[in-house]
Amino acid sequence: MVAGRQTVKRADIATTARQLRLILDAIERGELEATATERARLEGAAAALDAMANGNS
Repeated sequence: MVAGRQTVKRADIATTARQLRLILDAIERGELEATATERARLEGAAAALDAMANGNS
C-alpha cells in the first residue's frame, strides 16, 4: 500500500449505507432524535453511498 493512501471497497461503502439506514430507522421509531436537517443529511449520505456502491455515481 502506498503511504497515506487506502483502498475503499464497494462492499465497505454498501455496509456504511446500510448502517446509515439503520440509524434512519431508529430515528423513525423515535429511538434517536434528529432535526429535519440532520435526517435529510443522513438520507442524502445514504443515497450517495448506495449510488457509489452500485457504480451509479
